[in-house]
Amino acid sequence: APGWGRRWQGGAEAQQSLRSFARAHGMDMIVHQDGEVMLSRDDLRLALEPGIRRVRLDGLNVYMNAPLRTASPSPTISVVDAETVLGPLLGEPVRQVIEGTPLVMLDPGHGGKDPGASGYHRTVEKRLALDIAKRVRRRLRRTGIDVALTREGDKPLTLAGRVGIARSRGADAFISIHLNASRNRKARGVETYVLPARGFPSTSDGTRSDRSYPGNQFDALNTILASYVQKGLVAATGSPDRGVRRARFSVLRSATFPAILVECGFVSNGLEAKQLGRRDYRDRIAEGIARGIQTYVGRTTRGIRTAQSGPETPGTGNMDREAPDRLPGDTARRTSAPQGARDPRPSGR
Repeated sequence: APGWGRRWQGGAEAQQSLRSFARAHGMDMIVHQDGEVMLSRDDLRLALEPGIRRVRLDGLNVYMNAPLRTASPSPTISVVDAETVLGPLLGEPVRQVIEGTPLVMLDPGHGGKDPGASGYHRTVEKRLALDIAKRVRRRLRRTGIDVALTREGDKPLTLAGRVGIARSRGADAFISIHLNASRNRKARGVETYVLPARGFPSTSDGTRSDRSYPGNQFDALNTILASYVQKGLVAATGSPDRGVRRARFSVLRSATFPAILVECGFVSNGLEAKQLGRRDYRDRIAEGIARGIQTYVGRTTRGIRTAQSGPETPGTGNMDREAPDRLPGDTARRTSAPQGARDPRPSGR
């Protein structure tokens, strides 16, 4: 955006003065002795730490494409993060043109011979994902939002096939629903994934790609959608917030519409698996996802629709996979992947 002050050029490494960014968004900036930076405006708080990609927007964890850098006279952030992550979350308008009633495509992960993750209390990812997707659909339809599912039953689908269904139906947003698993049995919580920007690393395995994928044209909208859904999930379930993270999962790379991938909890954690087995808890998950989608759609469906956080940011209000075979934090391999459905490297999504 014009008027943001000096930018340090260098492709993916181009930097933006955080002080000028704060000034452009009407925020005060305080740098603490330990290097932590706090931006504030009215009741909104944004906290950043040097060398760390995670930022906290009123308690909501969001991972940038690159960490905060210490520099003189001001710390800096990536220009890409200023324009596609922090700017949109703080209210900078991001437009999405939608003709007619918007269509939300829900994608229950796995299916058929691919069960996904299996865990405690006989939890099986493909069944839970489908059940949650149907509960989300019921809630969204009550609000008048047009919703479709990539699969209605225990049906196998390739990763490309899932995106192909959404594309053929003219989807305006794509939400892939999954359950998590880890070798660390203590791992628990919810997380939502978006595609990393071109040239930046994944948060799941640190790999970079200089290729720009179709999904990258929606980097800002992806961040807004993911933040609303993650905020809704955390509020509805009380589950630990593992944040909005970044990975080049296949369904995110090839999407020609805003797309996110949601991990609704760990079946490998005894407590969460027990919760996931309860209908009332899955209702809460569905309510959180639906609330986030509804907030997003409500900001993107008038004329040339504008997804804009305005005074109610994802941190304050209502709210394929890339190919890693490991999930963040000591993760386990996914099970029974359909042959030919994944990329050359193992993918779980």
